[in-house]
Amino acid sequence: MYRDFFGALPAVQAAGREGTERGFTGLAMKEEVVFFRQFPFVPGQKIHIEDGPRKGDWEVIGVDEKEVTLRCPVSGFTATWRRFCYLTGERQAVWPAGTETDQASPDS
Repeated sequence: MYRDFFGALPAVQAAGREGTERGFTGLAMKEEVVFFRQFPFVPGQKIHIEDGPRKGDWEVIGVDEKEVTLRCPVSGFTATWRRFCYLTGERQAVWPAGTETDQASPDS
């Protein structure tokens, strides 16, 4: 049975009625749903976070079931956060970004 963040049952479920405050009536309909899964980090991985407050290049230096420790390859700054990333794609890329030595000339 569903409980909210503090362990309380929603009022409509506690009262024994079908549904929730949001109006679910028990009729399931197919909808477009986006699924997320926690990314299985591995120490030594080089990652690039595309947006948000942690955006940028990082190296995974530690991971457990609750937290991941990352190090910035430029500044050496390390941070441990609750696991948070989700895979959006994997491809060959310059890492860290902005360190390209073989840039295309303007004539090409």
